[in-house]
Amino acid sequence: MSVTREPYIAIDPKQRERVRLGMQKLTARESGVLALALTGISAKEIAEQVGIEHESVHRVIQFIRRRLGVNSMTQAAVYIATIEAEQRRRRAGIMTHV
Repeated sequence: MSVTREPYIAIDPKQRERVRLGMQKLTARESGVLALALTGISAKEIAEQVGIEHESVHRVIQFIRRRLGVNSMTQAAVYIATIEAEQRRRRAGIMTHV
């Protein structure tokens, strides 16, 4: 029986904190665009759902990436996933050293 392991991704604690703080500074619209972008839908679909121009979606995403200090939405997704997992563990009373 073989065990499948999750791929290891190095997480920089300082970068994780920058992303966490950046997320707190996002407006409601920026947070909405971020949430939709992280689902993998296209900028056109985001524009339709949020009610802004397609080009505006690209500008908002660039702004979000700068505010979070990440190079890509994939990098943002990884850090956000680790932050959310840590928050769930804390709510469940599980101590972490992440």
